Amino acid sequence: MNFNSGVAQSTLPIYEDCSLPTMTFGSNPSLTKQGYKFMVRPVANDLAGALLPAEYALGKLGAKTAVIVNDKQVFGQGISEIFAKNFEAGGGKVLDTLAVAPTDVDFTAVLAQIKTKKPDAIYLGAVMPQLALFAKQMHEQGIAAALMVPDGGYTPD
Repeated sequence: MNFNSGVAQSTLPIYEDCSLPTMTFGSNPSLTKQGYKFMVRPVANDLAGALLPAEYALGKLGAKTAVIVNDKQVFGQGISEIFAKNFEAGGGKVLDTLAVAPTDVDFTAVLAQIKTKKPDAIYLGAVMPQLALFAKQMHEQGIAAALMVPDGGYTPD
């Protein structure tokens, strides 16, 4: 079983060569477009996962502008691109697309860039614990934009 898109992307060709059935929770749309016969995915892909946040930002929050940030990983980059496409298709304007490393813990530089653009929303395509650190530092820098994150970013902690 694979728990994310990056692992699935790396291991699915091996499983396929061995005719080994596998299940993945990886949500990147490209995973099911590659014709694997032995893979199942019991979750929606990112085409659905990034649509609702874009609609919510535009409709409920009234966001007109957004900055997109991703962690350069299969999941984060993919879902961020889909969010940006949906946000623009709904009438929003993407002011910039920025990237952070998946190991980053200090977001001062990227947040300084975002602060100058004054977006209504920020979409961060990453996973925990980066999401929590980013949100904390965003608050510390006084950035008032709404922070939108993928469905994997919601936790009771």
